Amino acid sequence: MFARATRRLVAALSLGLCSFVATLASAASPPMISAQGALRSSSGSPVSDGNYALTVALYEDAVTTTPLWSEKHAAVAVSQGAFAVVVGSVDPGAPLPVAKLLDAPAVWIGVAVDADPELPRTRLVSVPFALGATYAQNAMKAEAAAFAEEATKAQTASVADVATSAKALSGVLPGAQLSKDSVADDKLAFPYAGSTTKGGAASDLACTGCVSAAELAIDGDVAFNGYALTGAGKISAASVEVAGDVTTTGALSAGKDLTVGGAAKVGGTATFAKTVDIGGALTVTGAATFKGPVTFKDKVVFEGGFTLPSKQVVQICDSSDTSGPCFASVQGSKGFVDAAKTCAQQGMDLCSDSQAVAVRIALGDGLFTIKPNWTASFADNDSEVWTDANGYTGDDHSPTERYAAACCRSWTPPVQNEQTLSGFRVLKIHDSADTLFADASKACTDLGADLCDKGQYWVLRSDGHITAPVWSSDHSDNDDCSDNYDYQKGVQPFDASCAVNDDTQPYEQYGYACCATKRTSAACPAGATDHGGVCVAALENDDAYDWNTSANACAQLGARLCTISQTAVLRDAGVVTANSSWTNSRSDNDGGNASPGVGAANDNPANSESYGYACCF
Repeated sequence: MFARATRRLVAALSLGLCSFVATLASAASPPMISAQGALRSSSGSPVSDGNYALTVALYEDAVTTTPLWSEKHAAVAVSQGAFAVVVGSVDPGAPLPVAKLLDAPAVWIGVAVDADPELPRTRLVSVPFALGATYAQNAMKAEAAAFAEEATKAQTASVADVATSAKALSGVLPGAQLSKDSVADDKLAFPYAGSTTKGGAASDLACTGCVSAAELAIDGDVAFNGYALTGAGKISAASVEVAGDVTTTGALSAGKDLTVGGAAKVGGTATFAKTVDIGGALTVTGAATFKGPVTFKDKVVFEGGFTLPSKQVVQICDSSDTSGPCFASVQGSKGFVDAAKTCAQQGMDLCSDSQAVAVRIALGDGLFTIKPNWTASFADNDSEVWTDANGYTGDDHSPTERYAAACCRSWTPPVQNEQTLSGFRVLKIHDSADTLFADASKACTDLGADLCDKGQYWVLRSDGHITAPVWSSDHSDNDDCSDNYDYQKGVQPFDASCAVNDDTQPYEQYGYACCATKRTSAACPAGATDHGGVCVAALENDDAYDWNTSANACAQLGARLCTISQTAVLRDAGVVTANSSWTNSRSDNDGGNASPGVGAANDNPANSESYGYACCF
């Protein structure tokens, strides 16, 4: 029968709990809270007199299921609905958790009658302040009547010897009065600085004069939930987490992790020992040093250089991004096959020459100046003028050279107004020879795509979709650029002689088109096979197919001829066994050095030669 009466109390209990008051029952240990309340029926009348079992629990919010603390009062006398309990009096061995209550953003009380479910909670604002006041009084010494006078007379006094009541801290403590090593404790906290309530004026360190030192140095972790962090001097901490922006005119140093929800602007140097995750843009005027994984979701500018260790990972996009360049990571020093496998294991490919150039545009100077990097077409640096794409790799280098593995996303999310031409997706065609390579690269990566490769251009030009000489993803290397049809590569009109130069230069101007396969997400399309991170649509290991047949076969699948790097991964895994392989850069074998991918293909093969091929997404 009582259970039924209790259920009738639920509607009215929140009103009854509003009358709760909390004061300290004693300044002695253990701490206790004297609480009074009223139990009323749903009609508003007091419950029947008698003894009731009450379970009292304290929480940090209104919904959390795990209490900060709880105890059960077996028989609480209720007279005309009114009752009183001394919270913390039941078990001296389990006292109120003062530290938890002081640290909690709020304290909520919940009451359950007998075995019934807990009734709606009520927030008790005064509890932590009452407890804090008691402990401040216990910490005071009679000789510390005025904090400012004690700080001046004894600059090396420990915090334990200084009164910390709100009355004593009513003014501002200048940095000059707080000498080095004078604070011995590992934590100095001012919960209510400049305010009479928790979360008051100085909770975000935004009050003028609250911190007068030019340098904020913190050995532990720092979390600014929902606020920005701005420093005129140096900011140094073991770990920094800021939901807003981080701005400092001095240096920024994090011994552990740095997480910034907004933008980060560093006027001095930036040094990070572990993980860095920045949701907005990062601008560093001085030098930047990263020793752990770094994630950027926006433009990054390093005006003073960029330092990476050999195992560094830098990321500026993830699978949810819809625009490019989607530069996944850079990891240094690896041979060509290992670099290609590193990217494939992430579901990526080595960046093409055009993607690598676009990444530099997005990130600013500095990222790739640290070392040369491999590209999907073997980083051929004809005349050594393509350092913007692959650094100083040299011309005709060995596959065992150790360069950085720069990995890019090889698939494109759906793009508005895209069209399907000759079997594959074409996002843009600019059929006029008036564009620099860097501008053409950026135009395509801004769409989440890449410049078309030679195989795709061959098919588009054969079907009449493009007429101008064009930039391709491997900077249109046009060895033997005569009008001999058997050596045409799709980047120039079939009847033209050297409309695209052999050993092209970045300042030359050509047209371009932006291409993508039918793969629109990280998953391989239906019917394709994932071989070590390489998404293969078709595979022919017989050396029986010419250039035209191979390029068209892949186009009809909505795919492309695999890159040299993708073919190298497949050949290393024993998936590709053909003696020679066509690739999307037309299998330029750079004096035989690119053989881990193209096999025994000639340095500048004729279109009529018979090789195997693989089609990739």
